[in-house]
Amino acid sequence: MSAGLPVVASDLAVFREYLRPGRDALMVPVGDPHALAAALTAVLDDQRLADRLRVAGLAVSARFSWDRSAAQHQAIYAAAQPGVLDRADRSKVWQPASPTGVRPARA
Repeated sequence: MSAGLPVVASDLAVFREYLRPGRDALMVPVGDPHALAAALTAVLDDQRLADRLRVAGLAVSARFSWDRSAAQHQAIYAAAQPGVLDRADRSKVWQPASPTGVRPARA
């Protein structure tokens, strides 16, 4: 998804937490090889469908980047343990990547 490829996935509850069937990905019933083959064929044969899934998938993956996930986890932990981050060695606290994707070296 984050590589810009259309997604065909098993229709599992965990995927429905962030994927909208038919919009962000094609979802197929678990254990149904014929449905899987049909969905893969549809993506390969329908360029407009593949392009739409690619664009939607990139938008979904942007919402779930490693930087964003780490920041959200850090906020949850800080809320659960007030004052912990205030006492922590700030050099060991996660920092987001720079725009170039390279984090500065720690001192």
